[in-house]
Amino acid sequence: MPNEDMYDATGWCLALPDGSRLRVPSCGLLIGRSSGCDLVLDDPDLSRRHLLLVFMAGHPWAIDQGSSNGTLLDGLPMQRKRLGDRHAILIGSSELRWEASEADSEPFPDDLGRQWQGWRDCMRSGKFSKLGPEALRRLGAAESVRISPHGGLALSWNDPLGSESLGPWRKLLLEAALQEAPAR
Repeated sequence: MPNEDMYDATGWCLALPDGSRLRVPSCGLLIGRSSGCDLVLDDPDLSRRHLLLVFMAGHPWAIDQGSSNGTLLDGLPMQRKRLGDRHAILIGSSELRWEASEADSEPFPDDLGRQWQGWRDCMRSGKFSKLGPEALRRLGAAESVRISPHGGLALSWNDPLGSESLGPWRKLLLEAALQEAPAR
């Protein structure tokens, strides 16, 4: 597993619409409808890439990603705003709450956690050539993954930005998985 301080060092969490709490990783968190986001919400009013939570100079920031319906922070429209102790964030019809992290906060969004666990299970099974490409495809939200005749891995995405369209947490996990993948 990647180093835990990649996600736990911030001390912040998001309370999600379903009532669960998600620790915000120090690398940041991209929220939207796209499978390449770190936190994917099933909300038709969200943009594919709606909101980015990042840390700059040690401070948390919320940055709207040019979403169609915008982002409201404590009821006011915002494009880019430094976050304080507690905030209500409305994206689409989903309300998130920004607050101090609690011990019961989850380190992964559900989908990303399942995809990371699928990768870990694949590596433990010793069946990389059979299960590895599909586990990497899911983790990287890629269209396809193939193993070249020389053993290299090639991932391709529908999005013209390729891996640059991925959220920072997903991208960090994909990089960790690629480093861990066995050489052929």
